[in-house]
Amino acid sequence: MVVQQLTQSQIKRIGIIFVLAIIIVSIPSIYSFINRQGKIKVTIDVIPADSMIIVDGEKSSKTTYLNPGLHTFIATKDGFSNYKQTVIISDDNHQVALILEPESDEAKEWYTKNISDSELQKVRSSQIKATTNSAMEKNPILNILPKTDITGPFKIDYSFSDLDNYDAYITISYSTPDGRKKAFDWIRSNNIDPTTLDIRYKEGEFTNPLTGKDY
Repeated sequence: MVVQQLTQSQIKRIGIIFVLAIIIVSIPSIYSFINRQGKIKVTIDVIPADSMIIVDGEKSSKTTYLNPGLHTFIATKDGFSNYKQTVIISDDNHQVALILEPESDEAKEWYTKNISDSELQKVRSSQIKATTNSAMEKNPILNILPKTDITGPFKIDYSFSDLDNYDAYITISYSTPDGRKKAFDWIRSNNIDPTTLDIRYKEGEFTNPLTGKDY
């Protein structure tokens, strides 16, 4: 009878220890799951591959989870110049590419021996895509520009006042006062409020592509 009671007690203890072990082992996973809620998985390509990656001031791996919005990525490695890029992370823009330029002779030699043109081109393409997507995320109107209307006439284009932060301004060229009005009407027709844009005017710089005449 005593042996049976001891066995039951041991079973209970083993059960409790087992449950506690599962909880302890699961804590990091549970914390990681909770911490990633509402965040976007971001993959980072970097050349050289063993460069140190810093995201928003903290050391990072090549895969991280970030809130949507603007983030700063830095890559460093001895013998190479530091590389810094700001990217607007979103569901459609979650791949970042960082390419360090060699400075020392050793780094230049390593670069020549280890990095192929195709690999470099692949990473550069990702880099350009991230930059373009970031600009489009911050300035949705860029997705539909440039716009030229020879009947206006007007031309709407854009440029960047601060590329690091993807601050863009809109340029409008028009030949008549009515051209300016039509340019604004076209912007509004795309559900964009012109008063929210940094608009700059270039009067007299419109060329009719049919006649070649400058207005």
